[in-house]
Amino acid sequence: MPLIILLLEKVLNKIKILIATLSLLITFQIYSQGEGDKIIAIVGNEVVLQSDLNFQLYTFMNQNNLKEVTNDVVQQVLQSLITEKLMLAKAEQDSIYVTADEVNKQVEGRIRDMVSQFGSEKNVEEAYGMTIPKIKNLLEDQTERNIKVSRVKQEKFGYGINVTKPE
Repeated sequence: MPLIILLLEKVLNKIKILIATLSLLITFQIYSQGEGDKIIAIVGNEVVLQSDLNFQLYTFMNQNNLKEVTNDVVQQVLQSLITEKLMLAKAEQDSIYVTADEVNKQVEGRIRDMVSQFGSEKNVEEAYGMTIPKIKNLLEDQTERNIKVSRVKQEKFGYGINVTKPE
């Protein structure tokens, strides 16, 4: 059990250092792609795009019934994206892969849920400010990442820490 705590501490320390470094990059917004998306953070070989942050912010606000975006919410969502990128780097290092079939099943279910929630595909497109194919594309990427991150967590940390009564 102490090994798990040590691993968690090491990961948290690395995340803190990375967040501090990335904060500088974000503050100066050094990187951008000509037209369209801006790169707001770089984690290893992965980038965090402004559109990724916007999509995650909208999703987070929707899930938590928030009406306005605050700096704390933006920082929380951005930190979550950066942590996800770190976990994805670990997944790549550990050769963790996901099948297209796994991803497609989950994405189709999420699209159905969105259409059910908003009433129609048109309403979903208006709410997210993008077409269903673009939403699907983002969801496919997001779902693949979520599955990989989940598998890394399970592989490294198991299904949680069980504390017995004597402990």
